Amino acid sequence: MRQDVVARAMRLIADGTVDREGVCGLASRLGYSARQLERHLKAEVGVGADRERTRQQLAGLGGIGPWTTEVIAMRALGDPDAFPATDMGVVKGAAVLGLPATPAALITHSRRWQPWRSYAVQYLWATQDHPINHWTAKEPPCP
Repeated sequence: MRQDVVARAMRLIADGTVDREGVCGLASRLGYSARQLERHLKAEVGVGADRERTRQQLAGLGGIGPWTTEVIAMRALGDPDAFPATDMGVVKGAAVLGLPATPAALITHSRRWQPWRSYAVQYLWATQDHPINHWTAKEPPCP
């Protein structure tokens, strides 16, 4: 389910579509649309945007915390070093691999992966037994 929400969020950011779920589907309770988010930030939200400026502005918006900021940085800004350390999938994936499994310890441990921590996030997510991590069954070959 998380992947569906993030995918929907990134589509909203990318194409500027506004739906009744509000800000990018990530935190609908905030009531921000993708256009409103860009207006509040006074910056572009997308690949090629100033990542640090956008992060700082996101941090200043009510209701947007570190997890949302890092996921937006990873998915919408294309930041290869974004690291949502409080993400439950990241924490569980770290535990599966015998890595530190608290957000603070993971942040410290993840410094060795810089500047590619977003790729580590993808790997940590993939370590879990979740349907999104399994290829669909192959169809039988045509006769």
